[in-house]
Amino acid sequence: MEFRLDRPEAVQCVECGRFRVAGAWTQTGVLHRGVVTHTICPACQPSMLDHLRWDIEFPTWSLEKQLEAVRLRVRHIPMDMDMVLDKIHGLPLAPEDLPGFLDQVRPYLADRICKYCKLPIEPTDPVAERAGYVLHDSCAHTLTDSLHLLVEMEPPPRHLDAYMDIARIPHGVRAGVRKDIESSFLVA
Repeated sequence: MEFRLDRPEAVQCVECGRFRVAGAWTQTGVLHRGVVTHTICPACQPSMLDHLRWDIEFPTWSLEKQLEAVRLRVRHIPMDMDMVLDKIHGLPLAPEDLPGFLDQVRPYLADRICKYCKLPIEPTDPVAERAGYVLHDSCAHTLTDSLHLLVEMEPPPRHLDAYMDIARIPHGVRAGVRKDIESSFLVA
């Protein structure tokens, strides 16, 4: 049987991991297909386009517009202090202006954000650590299941990102997963 990328056996969303089956997007998909292509499903397109726009346009804006964009973003998208500091890292912000800016955004920040689902971790939420991250307990179990799937596929290092797509491992935890996998290869 010939496998062709222009006629995939399955189509999967790289963000939510759902499969397109008979034109409908569903969580239940067949993972043992020969050829799986990846796309963005209609439900994930708005957030993906916003993310791409932010990454492409943000560096071209003036400092004032960048700071205002961060101020507005923390009101609508769950963020913690580390995410804000990462976003403003490298901006030509005077050191004496930093505390004032952080005081403006602090009321809108979550204490911690789950790297897996990108939602706030409340103090009463059960948590677990996986791949070097503190995650919601349910997210940690889902990641563990995905890691088992990844190990079963025995991914060669050069295809690791593609296999992480198939295993539905979100981008937020990939650096830690990659580090764990690379360190396990070095030990073995």
